[in-house]
Amino acid sequence: MPAVADPPVHQRPGSPQVPSPPLSLDSVADPAAEPRPMLEQRVLLEGVSWETFRALRDEPANDHIRMTYDRGRLELLMTVSSSHGEVSSLLGFLIEQFLSETDRDWRGLGDFTVEGEDVARSLEGDESYYIANVEAIRGKTRIDFDAGDPVPDLSVEVVVSNPMLDKPAVYAALGVRELWTWRNDAVTVRTLSPEGAYEESEDSPSLPGFPFAATVDLLRRRAELTKPELRRAFLAALSGE
Repeated sequence: MPAVADPPVHQRPGSPQVPSPPLSLDSVADPAAEPRPMLEQRVLLEGVSWETFRALRDEPANDHIRMTYDRGRLELLMTVSSSHGEVSSLLGFLIEQFLSETDRDWRGLGDFTVEGEDVARSLEGDESYYIANVEAIRGKTRIDFDAGDPVPDLSVEVVVSNPMLDKPAVYAALGVRELWTWRNDAVTVRTLSPEGAYEESEDSPSLPGFPFAATVDLLRRRAELTKPELRRAFLAALSGE
C-alpha cells in the first residue's frame, strides 16, 4: 500500500473535541439527543492522529463503539440498531449456508477490524470472510497485517443510517477485493479493479452463483420466517426449486 502521511492534529470549528486517551468516547455523543436505542447515532471527529485513534480504539470502555478511520477523520457509530444486527447476522448465516452447500472452506471473523497504518485507514465490517486466502491464515489466532497477513477476501457492510465517511473508499484503499453492501432491501456487489477502485458486479467472484435475488427476498421477509424456514427456502433456491 502506498504511504500516506499522518495528518496534523487540528480541530474544525464547531466539531466535537478529541479527548486525550485513554478514555471513554461516550462523552462525545450529543448530550441533547434523547436515548433512542432502536436508532443509530454517528459522530465525526476531525484532526485525529493515527496514534490517538489507536489509543481510543484500544480503550476497553470504547469496545461497544464501531470506528472508521480515514486519514485524520474518525467516525464513531455509537449505537447499532436491532435491524442492523439482524440483517448482518442473517446475511452471514446465508453466506455460510452457501459455502457449506458448495463444499467451500472458509473462515468467518464477524465484525473484524481491517487496517493499514501505511494508508492511515481502519474500519470494522459487519461480516468478514477468508475464502481464497483461508490457507494463509489457517491456525492463526492473531492476524497481523503488518506481518503480511492478507485482508479478508469478502466483507459485508450493512447500512441502516447514512455513514459520514466514504466506507467503500476505505475498503478499497485497504485492498479488500470484494464488498457486499446491504441497503434499503438490496445488496450491491463491488469488486476491486486493478486500478484499486470498486466496480459494481452482477455476480460474486468469491461466491459465484450466489442467489442474490432469493437472498434479498428472504431478508425482506425475515420478520415472518423462522430460522429453519429461512434456511429451507434458501436451500430450495439453490437447488432451483
